[in-house]
Amino acid sequence: AALAPEIVAFLFGEKWEETGPLLRVLAIAGVVNVLTLFRGPVLTAMGKPSWRLYQSLLSATLHGVFFFIAYRYGIVAVAWAYLIRRLILLPIGQASVWLLIRFSWRTYLGGLAGPLLGALVSLPAVLGAKGWIGASGAPVVVTLAGAGVAGLAAYTAAMLVFAPDLVREGRDLLGRLRRVAR
Repeated sequence: AALAPEIVAFLFGEKWEETGPLLRVLAIAGVVNVLTLFRGPVLTAMGKPSWRLYQSLLSATLHGVFFFIAYRYGIVAVAWAYLIRRLILLPIGQASVWLLIRFSWRTYLGGLAGPLLGALVSLPAVLGAKGWIGASGAPVVVTLAGAGVAGLAAYTAAMLVFAPDLVREGRDLLGRLRRVAR
């Protein structure tokens, strides 16, 4: 999201640079979507498709109301309306899943803490590298690559500090996938 305007301009040309802020909002909304991917199948598998229907009806209602308000202010406002709707519905959906399977909130939120802290640590690294490399007059592709590497390095370091068990689990999973692929 931090490099959205530059990525859009690089891939599609300067005339599309205005869509960078839109991509930023949609990237954040994508993270929220990932957190809710399992909700529908869990509700259905646990015999509560009606809960899924009610949540969909609430979502559609909010969708209509928020978009009706936002469309007058442009596409970025519509994206913000979409994100806000997702954020409003997030705790409702997560709570409904919790009612059915009683997962540990501490474990759930603890699993999110490392990646979230990693993202927060990587943001200044990306922005700093973008500003430093960009100010040197380097080509956009060099700026994007340098900022991407800086962000990846910062995220990796943060994950090693804040979520070493998750990193270890990821390495183990990759090892198993390699063995299966052979």
